[in-house]
Amino acid sequence: MHLNFAPLGYGNINVKLGGHIAFFYNEEAHYRKTLPILIRGGLENKECCIIGCPPLMAQVIRQGLARENVDYRFLQHDGQLSFMDNPAELLEGRPFSTDRMISKLKALVEEAFQEKWRGVRVFIDTLWLTGRLLSTPFECGEDEPTVLAYEERIDDFLSRREVPLILVCQYDLNRISGKTTLDLMTLHPMVIKGDITREDPYFTRLREYSYHDEVTSLYNYRYFRERLSEELERASRYRGYFCLLLVDIANFKELNERYGSTVGDRVLKEVSALIGRNLRKVDLACRYGGDEFVLLLPETHQKNVPVIVGRIQDAIKSSSFAKAEIGEGISLAVDVGVVSFPQDSSDPEELLTLLEQARDRAGQCENHWSFSQGPLEIPPPIPFQRRPKST
Repeated sequence: MHLNFAPLGYGNINVKLGGHIAFFYNEEAHYRKTLPILIRGGLENKECCIIGCPPLMAQVIRQGLARENVDYRFLQHDGQLSFMDNPAELLEGRPFSTDRMISKLKALVEEAFQEKWRGVRVFIDTLWLTGRLLSTPFECGEDEPTVLAYEERIDDFLSRREVPLILVCQYDLNRISGKTTLDLMTLHPMVIKGDITREDPYFTRLREYSYHDEVTSLYNYRYFRERLSEELERASRYRGYFCLLLVDIANFKELNERYGSTVGDRVLKEVSALIGRNLRKVDLACRYGGDEFVLLLPETHQKNVPVIVGRIQDAIKSSSFAKAEIGEGISLAVDVGVVSFPQDSSDPEELLTLLEQARDRAGQCENHWSFSQGPLEIPPPIPFQRRPKST
């Protein structure tokens, strides 16, 4: 797993690092067949495998591993395979919280590297983990937003970095509603339903759902990270260049508190549409998170950025938003941070860190935008001089 992908363990299917997989089942035979195959795939790839589930399910998985000719007892003794049948054991005796789970995932990756494993593959029964196992099946009760909020945070964590980790989240379809199932599908780039060895295992990548932001219809952060990696590779190979812009709506939090989230969503949608109208077809606009939009501008040099930023700022400043909800409309301003490749960095994480720092400085600048290294000194144009006529 030193590369960007790892083998799933079935067929020739590969999983991108930071893999977030949903496994849906509605009978014991499904997880008895599918999970041992996925676990064996991780073990054969020299990954450390962690299984968190109720004791009865753990016993079924052990039986399935034996049928796959996996010596699970030796692997448990060797430390490559672990079963945890109590959420407190996984979270080191503390109550469940999403932050604790994310911290645990980070710790598991660090431990795997210390033990020289290539990465970590974690299998979690999510209702068991979140303490919802003993509750009745929920339709739209209190449990649903808890689980969905957890999965959304986990997906955000996994999509923001190429961690050598694959997380398989298991769900019993008898315990969740159809609506919840569809919502969970949108939060997992990869979905497996039932027996993976069937002729039609309902295995799919829900790209249109997992790559789009529901509010603005723009691409989301996950898609942006993939495109950023591709653009870095392309620009490096062909000695190209590009710029990143981070557009932040000023005082959006106060606007949301005053008018409510419905108006806030309308503003985000209208701002995103306005930004899109002021970009080229080759440019990419994505929702970065909250009230921020990130723009990827291929083959754009630093010296061209002031014109682009000015055009976007002027378009937003001269517009009124949410007129349908609020008669007089709302006036907005934006702060913009800018970084460029290769001038600022060739590392994606460093580029994004510099981009966020530039955005933070932008609010303190007179023109409300900033390069990562401060104001850009653009040399004046060389005056045109006619050649003397030859005699």
